[in-house]
Amino acid sequence: QTSINFYHRFSKKLTSSLQFMSLSDRPAAWSAPREDYQLLNASAQYSINDNLVAYGKIENIEDIIYETEPGFSSPGRTIFMGIRASF
Repeated sequence: QTSINFYHRFSKKLTSSLQFMSLSDRPAAWSAPREDYQLLNASAQYSINDNLVAYGKIENIEDIIYETEPGFSSPGRTIFMGIRASF
Protein backbone atom coordinates (compact mmCIF):
# COMPACT_ATOMS: atom_id res chain seq x y z
CA GLN A 1 0.00 0.00 0.00
CA THR A 2 1.19 3.46 -0.89
CA SER A 3 -0.36 6.61 0.51
CA ILE A 4 0.51 10.22 -0.27
CA ASN A 5 -1.06 12.97 1.83
CA PHE A 6 -1.06 16.70 1.26
CA TYR A 7 -2.13 19.10 4.00
CA HIS A 8 -2.68 22.82 3.67
CA ARG A 9 -3.58 25.46 6.25
CA PHE A 10 -5.35 28.34 4.52
CA SER A 11 -5.72 30.24 7.77
CA LYS A 12 -5.70 29.64 11.51
CA LYS A 13 -9.28 28.34 11.20
CA LEU A 14 -9.39 26.60 7.78
CA THR A 15 -7.39 23.47 6.87
CA SER A 16 -7.66 20.90 4.10
CA SER A 17 -6.12 17.62 3.03
CA LEU A 18 -5.88 15.51 -0.10
CA GLN A 19 -4.99 11.82 0.05
CA PHE A 20 -4.00 9.43 -2.74
CA MET A 21 -3.94 5.71 -1.90
CA SER A 22 -2.77 2.89 -4.13
CA LEU A 23 -3.14 -0.78 -3.26
CA SER A 24 -1.43 -3.24 -5.56
CA ASP A 25 0.26 -6.64 -5.69
CA ARG A 26 -1.90 -8.01 -2.90
CA PRO A 27 -1.89 -11.78 -2.39
CA ALA A 28 -4.96 -13.79 -3.37
CA ALA A 29 -7.67 -14.30 -0.75
CA TRP A 30 -10.23 -17.10 -0.62
CA SER A 31 -8.62 -18.53 -3.77
CA ALA A 32 -9.56 -15.38 -5.67
CA PRO A 33 -7.20 -12.72 -6.98
CA ARG A 34 -7.31 -9.26 -5.42
CA GLU A 35 -7.53 -6.46 -7.92
CA ASP A 36 -5.35 -3.37 -7.63
CA TYR A 37 -7.07 -0.04 -7.01
CA GLN A 38 -6.32 3.62 -6.36
CA LEU A 39 -8.40 6.09 -4.35
CA LEU A 40 -8.47 9.85 -4.04
CA ASN A 41 -9.98 11.44 -0.89
CA ALA A 42 -10.31 15.08 0.19
CA SER A 43 -11.36 16.84 3.38
CA ALA A 44 -11.61 20.31 4.91
CA GLN A 45 -12.40 21.66 8.32
CA TYR A 46 -13.19 25.09 9.71
CA SER A 47 -12.89 25.99 13.39
CA ILE A 48 -15.99 27.98 14.26
CA ASN A 49 -14.72 28.56 17.80
CA ASP A 50 -12.70 26.68 20.43
CA ASN A 51 -15.45 24.07 20.83
CA LEU A 52 -17.00 23.72 17.35
CA VAL A 53 -15.52 22.51 14.08
CA ALA A 54 -17.43 22.25 10.79
CA TYR A 55 -16.05 19.60 8.45
CA GLY A 56 -16.64 18.00 5.09
CA LYS A 57 -14.97 15.16 3.29
CA ILE A 58 -15.33 13.22 0.08
CA GLU A 59 -14.05 9.66 -0.10
CA ASN A 60 -13.46 7.90 -3.42
CA ILE A 61 -13.75 11.14 -5.40
CA GLU A 62 -13.41 9.35 -8.74
CA ASP A 63 -16.23 6.89 -7.86
CA ILE A 64 -14.00 3.83 -8.43
CA ILE A 65 -15.58 0.38 -8.14
CA TYR A 66 -13.28 -1.76 -6.00
CA GLU A 67 -13.25 -4.62 -3.50
CA THR A 68 -11.13 -4.67 -0.36
CA GLU A 69 -11.75 -8.44 -0.27
CA PRO A 70 -13.12 -10.60 -3.09
CA GLY A 71 -16.94 -10.47 -3.01
CA PHE A 72 -17.12 -7.46 -0.65
CA SER A 73 -17.61 -4.35 -2.72
CA SER A 74 -16.96 -0.93 -1.21
CA PRO A 75 -19.12 2.19 -1.49
CA GLY A 76 -18.70 4.56 -4.39
CA ARG A 77 -18.19 8.27 -3.92
CA THR A 78 -19.23 9.17 -0.37
CA ILE A 79 -19.75 12.66 1.04
CA PHE A 80 -19.70 13.47 4.75
CA MET A 81 -20.51 16.81 6.36
CA GLY A 82 -21.04 17.78 9.95
CA ILE A 83 -20.14 19.71 13.04
CA ARG A 84 -17.98 18.32 15.84
CA ALA A 85 -18.31 19.65 19.36
CA SER A 86 -15.79 19.22 22.17
CA PHE A 87 -16.28 20.16 25.80
